[in-house]
Amino acid sequence: MPDAGTGLDGHLAHMVLGELLTGRDTSRLKHRLVHRAPLATDISTSCGLFGPLRARDPETFVCVAMHPRETTTEQLLDAIDTELAGLAATGPEQRELARSRALLTSATWRGFDNIVARTRALGTYELLFGAPHLVDELAHRLAAVDAAGWPPQRRTCIPSGAACSASCPVPPGPRIRRRRVPRIRRRRRPMTRTAALLPPSGPYRR
Repeated sequence: MPDAGTGLDGHLAHMVLGELLTGRDTSRLKHRLVHRAPLATDISTSCGLFGPLRARDPETFVCVAMHPRETTTEQLLDAIDTELAGLAATGPEQRELARSRALLTSATWRGFDNIVARTRALGTYELLFGAPHLVDELAHRLAAVDAAGWPPQRRTCIPSGAACSASCPVPPGPRIRRRRVPRIRRRRRPMTRTAALLPPSGPYRR
C-alpha cells in the first residue's frame, strides 16, 4: 500500500477499494463468494492490520475469508484473483464507486462525532504523520477519490509479495466427565443449653 505520509491519495483509494469489495452484501467479493457461489461464509477487507491510518509505512491490505472445510484455499484465491483482475481491467462503475465513497464518508463523519474518538484521532495523526488536521479533511478527501486515482490501474491487484495464511480450528476432543466425590455428611449433635443460676454478688447482694 502507498505510504500515508507521502502518498495519502493512494492510501485513501485503497480504503475506498476495501469498501467496494466487501463493504456491504452487494459488494463484489461478498456477492460473488458468499451469495452467488457459496465458497465462503464471510469475507472482509481492511487497510492495515489495526485499521486504516493506524500505523506507519509499510502497511498491508488485508483480506480475511471464513469458509467451510469443503472449500480449499486455492479455490478462494482463484476467485479473488479473477474478480480483482476484472476490476483492474474495466475499473469500477461510477455508480458503485459513488456509493462506496458515500458510505465511507458518512462512516468517517460518524466516527469522529464522538469526542473521545476525535481526540484519539488527533493524537494518532499527529504522532504518525504530523498532520492532526486530517481529522477535518479526511472525509472530504475520501469523497474526492475518483476513477483516475484508482489503485488497480497503476499496479497489479495482488503483487508478488502477497502472502496467504490458512488457519483451521482444531475440533474439540471427547468431553471428560468428572467423577463426583461423595460428600461425607457429619451428624450434628443436638445442642443443649445449660443455664446456671449464680447467687448475686457485689453491692446488690442482700
